[in-house]
Amino acid sequence: MRRVLVVDDDGAICDLIKECLGPEGYDVDCATDSDKAREIAALLPPELALIDVVLPGGASGPELADELSAAGTRVVLMSGYPEVSADPERLGYPFLGKPFKLRQLIDALAASVG
Repeated sequence: MRRVLVVDDDGAICDLIKECLGPEGYDVDCATDSDKAREIAALLPPELALIDVVLPGGASGPELADELSAAGTRVVLMSGYPEVSADPERLGYPFLGKPFKLRQLIDALAASVG
């Protein structure tokens, strides 16, 4: 089972993604800010991380992505902000625009692990 860390400041989105990915064979941990995400990643290193671009805590989504990526975690960023969605390549990671369909999420995660 693949361990995924979902980081989004909206706890309902985290819970929904967790509910959707569990039956797909993913073990999902959730955090609503970058500080909690760092704690979880230190205790239970994820294989994959799905991170919102805009986060509360000590790091932005891209900063957290850089930290986790340096530790060997594959990263997919997400955002519902149109200005981010208009130019996701500048973020340097695979990207999902919110809202997204479950199939798009699963495909993005699968593609990120090769």
